[in-house]
Amino acid sequence: PQERAIASDDGSGHALDTIELGKVLEKTMAVLGQKLDLLGMDACLMSNLEVAYQAQPYVNYVVASEESEPNEGWPYEMILAELVAAPDMSTAELASAIVRTYVQSYKAMGYTGDVTQAALDLSQMAPLNSALDALSAALLARMPAASTQIWKAQRKTKRFWHNTLADIGHFGKEMKRATRQRPIRVAADAVMDALEPGAGKLVVAEAHNGSGVREVTGVTLYMPSPLVGLSKFYGDLGSS
Repeated sequence: PQERAIASDDGSGHALDTIELGKVLEKTMAVLGQKLDLLGMDACLMSNLEVAYQAQPYVNYVVASEESEPNEGWPYEMILAELVAAPDMSTAELASAIVRTYVQSYKAMGYTGDVTQAALDLSQMAPLNSALDALSAALLARMPAASTQIWKAQRKTKRFWHNTLADIGHFGKEMKRATRQRPIRVAADAVMDALEPGAGKLVVAEAHNGSGVREVTGVTLYMPSPLVGLSKFYGDLGSS
């Protein structure tokens, strides 16, 4: 569907939607006989939980951006120079180097727009999934009153692509601010904790620059406004 696509072909007019991306990765793993060590997505808006779930069975690490990328994209010459200098670096180290080098390259050129990049270890998705399930349960238990608090938090959360993709950690922070209910606040803290970057975590590395992305934490979740509603394709996506 037009609202979520990657690798657009200007000749045929076709692109890969999120579901097709998973199918391509499945075939890639079958050909290789193993998972991809690292999937680098030099594209817009791909550091997203739904995309990560589609890739998880076939990929170990993903490096991608929450924000739309500038036209310059990745600084490949700088990234490859780091790999040449340290060819024995681990996949996690390479992923982290890409994140660091990407953001540094835009700072160096004086780019004034927003840039984001994150490296995700897809084997570590369970803690965030559990935290989001717990937050959802806490909110559902307090409906309909919680709906007002959710919408208040959602409006203040940093969002991308026509306000449909919300930074998960920032939403957790705003959700905690929007309520005095202790179960919701505790659950929101757990969501934020699950997104703390570091070795052995889902977010191995995260970097950003620009006034509009000061509070991002590396991963978005599809969260359109109630006025827009969910995409009819959403139910076909992979999940835990």
